Amino acid sequence: MMSYFGLIVSFVTGYKKDLRIGTPIATMIPHSIFFFIGWSAHFFLWVFVAGLPVAPGAATYFSSK
Repeated sequence: MMSYFGLIVSFVTGYKKDLRIGTPIATMIPHSIFFFIGWSAHFFLWVFVAGLPVAPGAATYFSSK
């Protein structure tokens, strides 16, 4: 879980009194899915298409054998 999740829930309850914990989680699911797909595509392009290392001095090897 996110470290600021409790702060977000308490802030939003000031505007909507009947809010429960599941409401912000359900609201953040599309955002989380979008970022997972986006960063996975970014990683794939960075490592396997551009051939750049993941970290300085860390070579990435991919063997399709």
